[in-house]
Amino acid sequence: INTLDKELSRMVLTGESPQRAIANVKKAMKTSQKAAARVVMTEQAFFTTAAQKDSYQELDVEEYEFVCTLDKITCELCGAMDGKHFPINELEVGVNAPPMHPFCRCITCPYFNDEFIVGKRASRDENGKTVYEVPEKMKYEEWKERFINKDFHFEEKNIEKSSIIVDIVFQSKLPNSKVMNDKKTVLKAFSELPIKVQQKMNDVVFNMGNSGSGCDYKNGVIYVAQGAEKQDIHHEIGHLL
Repeated sequence: INTLDKELSRMVLTGESPQRAIANVKKAMKTSQKAAARVVMTEQAFFTTAAQKDSYQELDVEEYEFVCTLDKITCELCGAMDGKHFPINELEVGVNAPPMHPFCRCITCPYFNDEFIVGKRASRDENGKTVYEVPEKMKYEEWKERFINKDFHFEEKNIEKSSIIVDIVFQSKLPNSKVMNDKKTVLKAFSELPIKVQQKMNDVVFNMGNSGSGCDYKNGVIYVAQGAEKQDIHHEIGHLL
């Protein structure tokens, strides 16, 4: 319990990747990587929601909205909650706010009753690639009926590929400007992976700006050399898998 308390507190205060906390919790509890990750990632989600609630109250936001991920692995429980909004003072984790279950990926956002907001919402196709084909007001159950139950028929002309993949974490001692091109290479390499592989790598850290590429498969870290090619990234991902 002391290890868990220390590791979670340090992770939240420093804002670092959860990999170190997962490794230390795994060692202290003599458990599997997945079991340790389940505790750390789920508690991190709890802290995030608690912090959001505090910020909403400080900003006088009266209501919040439940937001889930539009892809085919979102559970029915979270999917049914998508788009629902509640008063801030009724927010309760596990009841009407995430995490609803271990490894829950849902979030909250401020809710405003504004009918004039027009935009696109991120969604994932059958290959796990992020697209912005979905109207902002479309909720999960409607999305599921339109895309999941219709074999993911996206019209190519409406797809705008995203340059951001939220499932991976970057870290580097160098300024962002010096590793930006290498990040783009990693994103391209990652986006070409099968969806099942992407899902297995949702807690992998890419350490950028190194003199050479390598893989720390015990801690889930891929070291990326400056100027690395896409095939180099795939090579290190292969070691990790």
